[in-house]
Amino acid sequence: MDEIELTAEEKLTVALSDETEENLDQRTRHERLSKKNETAIIDFLGDKSRAVGEYHQSWYYGDLLAWSTQCVLKNAGWQIINVFGYHQSKAIYSDVKVSLNDKVNCLLDGQLLIEKDGFKLLLTLDARSRGINCLQVEALESQQKNIDELIEQVTNQLVKNNFYRSKKICLKSGGIVFIDAGRRDWESVILEPSVKKEIRLNTVRFLAKLEVWQKYGIPAKRGIILAGAPGTGKTIVCKALATEAEGISCLFADSGNLANEGYVTCLYDVAHKINPCIIFIED
Repeated sequence: MDEIELTAEEKLTVALSDETEENLDQRTRHERLSKKNETAIIDFLGDKSRAVGEYHQSWYYGDLLAWSTQCVLKNAGWQIINVFGYHQSKAIYSDVKVSLNDKVNCLLDGQLLIEKDGFKLLLTLDARSRGINCLQVEALESQQKNIDELIEQVTNQLVKNNFYRSKKICLKSGGIVFIDAGRRDWESVILEPSVKKEIRLNTVRFLAKLEVWQKYGIPAKRGIILAGAPGTGKTIVCKALATEAEGISCLFADSGNLANEGYVTCLYDVAHKINPCIIFIED
């Protein structure tokens, strides 16, 4: 039978739902694999009562969660004792893009037995951008403090060092991707100087003075609509804005998904998390 290719909207619907048939199958595999790994986990942690902590992230932040977890384990000096598969028979690693040209190999799905200073933890990671991405940390009840500290460290790493911030990105049905928006200077934009000035004042120039607006209680929101027939330079204006927006996140919408209400909600959620941000929406 030929493989059926899902449309972008259908893929997004699957990603936004955590009750798909695939996820139900994943839960079944999880139960089987947990039993398979249980002997090694008990040998490592002991057979006393355990405490559990969890950290959840949106479907489009799987790569960021995986990278943040790896950074914390490395920087905090945790030693990886053993690695198991979680939803699959073997742990799943993949290259995570942390910028347009840079990538880091990270664990996306698996279980880690980790140890530091005599403290032992079981870390389970499911960060494959299908439904809700989740990090679970488990240990003996006496280690609740270590569980909470590790989760807090991952949370802080993700929020403070979000590698999507100040970059040019696009939210697609499979997640966030870095893009090359192309460089344009304003001299190449054929518009009346006064029009170009108004566009810049209500976008990049406005965001460059957020502290001033916040001081006077002015909402940090602006928007402009560029209307005109094809070929009148709307896309060139967007490229000029993106070129000038150094230090400002530039988030480009995927036009194929704009009819999906859930996608639009996620688009603005991403922008909020990486502010200051300009969202570019083209029809």
